[in-house]
Amino acid sequence: MIDYLIVSALGLSYYIYYVEFSPTLGNIWYRPDETGKKVIQIGGLISLMCEPFKKKEFWYIKNWDLNWITTIFSSLVGYYIIKNTIVC
Repeated sequence: MIDYLIVSALGLSYYIYYVEFSPTLGNIWYRPDETGKKVIQIGGLISLMCEPFKKKEFWYIKNWDLNWITTIFSSLVGYYIIKNTIVC
């Protein structure tokens, strides 16, 4: 069970870095403040993570990369497949 929590955490970490450094999105949680200095602003990330609960567009296949739920789910499915096909 702990392995699935670790995979979920890794999937979430991947999502967080993906949305920040994506060429089509970016500047979600690390952006300039009012003085122009780059700072971590978690509010942008939290806001983006709440969007799948508000907008159905986040559930369209073309937007799955912006949906943290699908990222974690696909990470877990991938891990499950690998874990159960590789016999050690």
